[in-house]
Amino acid sequence: MPHKIYQATISANGELIDGSPINELSAGDQLELCINGQQLVSNTNPLTLLGRRKEYLPHSHHFELTAFQPQPNGTCQLRYTLKKH
Repeated sequence: MPHKIYQATISANGELIDGSPINELSAGDQLELCINGQQLVSNTNPLTLLGRRKEYLPHSHHFELTAFQPQPNGTCQLRYTLKKH
């Protein structure tokens, strides 16, 4: 079964700007994440990679950082791979 690749962009304070929360992940799945260090978002019930404040994942996930690329425009491109529990 091929591994999934999730893509998302978050603000400097961790709020989800683009993409959807990571819900069902399997070992080997990847998360391609863009952190926009120039954007702050302020919501009363913020949506993050893990969901809304009270809807977080039921258990921990362990990722390995496989790529880290700071960009001149103030963003940072990262790639993580989910490790087995």
